[in-house]
Amino acid sequence: MNISKLFAAASAVTMLCGVASAQNVYGADSIELGELVGRTDGTQVLAPETDPDTAECNVIWQNGDPDNAYAVRSAESPAHQWYAADDFILHPCRWNYIEAVEMYFAIGQDVVDPIIDLRVYPDCDGKPDKTQQPAVYSGYIGVGVPSVAFSGYNVHKVRFVLDWWVFGNEDGCDRYWLNPVGLTTNTKYFWISTNVGLNAERVQGVQSHFKAPTTVPPYLDWTPYEEYCPNPAFPDCQGACIDFNFRICGKICALLKDQGTYDLNGAAATKFPNVNDTGMSADNFQVAPGLGSVEICRIEAYLATNCNPDLVYGLLFENFCDKPGNDLANLGFVDFWEATGDSFDGLPVYKFVWFCTGERVSKGRNYWFAPLASRGVNINERSVWLFRQREEMCKDIWITEGCYMNWNDIDPVWANVSDYTPLNTPFDFAFKIWLVDDTADGSVPQGDPGDTFDAADIDRDGTVGLNDLQLLLFRFGTTTTP
Repeated sequence: MNISKLFAAASAVTMLCGVASAQNVYGADSIELGELVGRTDGTQVLAPETDPDTAECNVIWQNGDPDNAYAVRSAESPAHQWYAADDFILHPCRWNYIEAVEMYFAIGQDVVDPIIDLRVYPDCDGKPDKTQQPAVYSGYIGVGVPSVAFSGYNVHKVRFVLDWWVFGNEDGCDRYWLNPVGLTTNTKYFWISTNVGLNAERVQGVQSHFKAPTTVPPYLDWTPYEEYCPNPAFPDCQGACIDFNFRICGKICALLKDQGTYDLNGAAATKFPNVNDTGMSADNFQVAPGLGSVEICRIEAYLATNCNPDLVYGLLFENFCDKPGNDLANLGFVDFWEATGDSFDGLPVYKFVWFCTGERVSKGRNYWFAPLASRGVNINERSVWLFRQREEMCKDIWITEGCYMNWNDIDPVWANVSDYTPLNTPFDFAFKIWLVDDTADGSVPQGDPGDTFDAADIDRDGTVGLNDLQLLLFRFGTTTTP
């Protein structure tokens, strides 16, 4: 392996800023890329710190485990600048919930309190788009394991929480670039290669790129790593066609029903009996046919309310002959909300969102969803779930009209919305729902599944050696999420 040569030569390759100046340039908050909408929009709720060594990961993109063959510096200090980047694409025609990115870095054992940021660039003609400011995310760095392959370095698992919710265009060309950057004066941060034995045919998308403005000669633009040669006098100085190790955690979601076009009218959604304008509204949805169950990925509902928006919560009900039946689940308080700028009857209109609740529903079955506002002590607090805007050509109602339960009735029961609306008009309510696409598989297996191999040959290179031991140490004690 030529890692020692790379470590030595790469000290002639890396980038510049320091932590303070990086925050000044890019800002403390993430920068939106294109149509990205994260969990932090509207309320700016910060993602909780997550221990990379224990965090669960539902893998939707697998670039590969570290193979310990190459490691490329990606760090910056006031004096030096080196950057490494690798790409991924979104699932086309699907909503991609990208929760986190995980990768392994070799960090010098003499680096005190390591810091790594992840910068995410859109693609421009097969390279990171240097005309765009990247979105920036802080990294949570796990406990280091002394490296078998790289003497004097610990290998750390690093996790970056992105919380993206973004649609993959049908042309399949939504490509982004990951650029993790070490941010201490001691710049011994190296991103480890993948591809298991350096099989270039397994490169996913574009091969890894680097940019190194402080080397001799300088590499001022993003350059394929196989063209890396900091000093032509060095024998065999050429780089290699490689990818870097990383995986993406999240879910691939398909839109089940879009009733998001709302009317400025609706029915009460405040569970507080014996006060005017209180009641519970519900609308139904049907899961596509098939066997088994599927997870609810996201629900959006549009409510007008002067209640505390943080305390809006959601309920699911079984179906009982065109009406809500038994309670199924409490989805808890919303993950985030944002004002739409509209108002109804003096109440501001909000979009409320529940993310990845973990609740599963059976395929082919009907269910009912009900959002509710929690009232405070103010008797003037109200909440109204807005109706879906009526359309023409028999498209007003999906399955059956919405239901309403008036808490001031002597015997509150679920009734059709048309029993309470002027001219007995039926309405559905304004909401959208996405389910996890259980046919989508973002992982790319390493090795030919038809090959036979020794179970100890973890990297499938045909031999059992130190690299297999290192990979075993990476994985020891971890659990997998199906």
